[in-house]
Amino acid sequence: MSLDAAGVESEWWDQRQLADRFPQFRIGEGVEVLWQKDTGFLYASACVLIYLQLAEAHGAEVREDTSVIEINWQETYPEVITNGERFQGKKVIVTAGAWTGQILSDLNLPLTVTRQQVVYYRPTDANLFQRDRFPIFLDVTWNEVLYGFPVFGREGVKIARHGMGQPVSPDTYNRTPDPAYIEHIRSFLRERIPDAAGEALFAQVCLYTETPDEDFIIDTHPDCTNLVLATGFSGHGFKFASLVGRILSEMALEDTTGFDISPFQLTRFEK
Repeated sequence: MSLDAAGVESEWWDQRQLADRFPQFRIGEGVEVLWQKDTGFLYASACVLIYLQLAEAHGAEVREDTSVIEINWQETYPEVITNGERFQGKKVIVTAGAWTGQILSDLNLPLTVTRQQVVYYRPTDANLFQRDRFPIFLDVTWNEVLYGFPVFGREGVKIARHGMGQPVSPDTYNRTPDPAYIEHIRSFLRERIPDAAGEALFAQVCLYTETPDEDFIIDTHPDCTNLVLATGFSGHGFKFASLVGRILSEMALEDTTGFDISPFQLTRFEK
């Protein structure tokens, strides 16, 4: 198991042990539970704000509401063309998320943009779902991967399905949550966490940018080593943002990185 290989402490629980620690869950006999005490989550919006503030404090200029139309990598140094300006640098780093495939269309990157949905449900008692009483969880018993969080940020228990989203265009996708999806997730809650299966308080549509193996792409453009790209984070990349940022900065400043990024290079898709 990966946790064992990394030397991370974990425990296998049965139905009784789960009920003793987290009575909010209902599972049947024979279902195994893997518990890891050090799990956590990030306040994504706060993290992004701090990243921007730190970047500006170190001399970066942040351009908001600036669409990148094209990147011309055939020049000596890559040129970024926006809706009104052109920027040229010795190195250009592309982390354009769902739009990476469009901006670097010449590469035919193996990326699929999919529509995902998250829903917040009203619990019968919010106290049962506070961070000190309810864990972050991931459930694979429904022939799909479902995950959830304790109450934080906004009212309700956040639940969603990982993956299995509809392929879409990032420019034209439907941003209205699906009632059928909301009810499907509520059906799961009625069975697994009945005290969280209240009304849907808030639902939101977001995007994944997925690779065929769900691993990241961190590499340089095969025909332009001055263009560095990081994409295809497949719905599980944000928690690695600080590390990926360090890797990208090393690649830009030193033409290499001290981290092994061979599993994330584009050549793996040629096999």
